[in-house]
Amino acid sequence: MGMLYKRKTKKPDGTVVEGKIWWIKYYVAGQQVYHSLKTTNARVALRAKRQVEGEEANAPGGGHPVDQPGLES
Repeated sequence: MGMLYKRKTKKPDGTVVEGKIWWIKYYVAGQQVYHSLKTTNARVALRAKRQVEGEEANAPGGGHPVDQPGLES
């Protein structure tokens, strides 16, 4: 299903810094879809992930359309 993660960035001195915002990555019709969950709370992010997974399972055609408003890819 989906994967929760925090984006990482590399500073000029080479250190890697983890962001504060949770993101989700999942596949729709073979294409990767990424979008921000706009939260720093892990429990809220997990709840949102479960909601997205439930919507995918119940959607006709097996998932969100790729061009659905509000989803950043």
